[in-house]
Amino acid sequence: MIDITTVLTLAIALLASAVMAWVIGAGSSGATPFAPAVGANAISVLRAALLVGVLGLLRGLRSRDARAGMGYLLALLKAQGRRLRR
Repeated sequence: MIDITTVLTLAIALLASAVMAWVIGAGSSGATPFAPAVGANAISVLRAALLVGVLGLLRGLRSRDARAGMGYLLALLKAQGRRLRR
């Protein structure tokens, strides 16, 4: 009998690999320039995924709502730090 955690792990791995293929360029319609570089072995898939993720994060942080949320999170962490020091 297959354990539920094994099935869950395989399902998450399948989803992650599909997302990774899309991010690197299999379905991005030229949005990322890394697909040719990965195909030519000029850059590893992991490095390309890291670059795409970092660039996406930086792009997302330009949003006014994201900046407001980060400010709130930092204020919350500062307050927690002050509380722990007492």
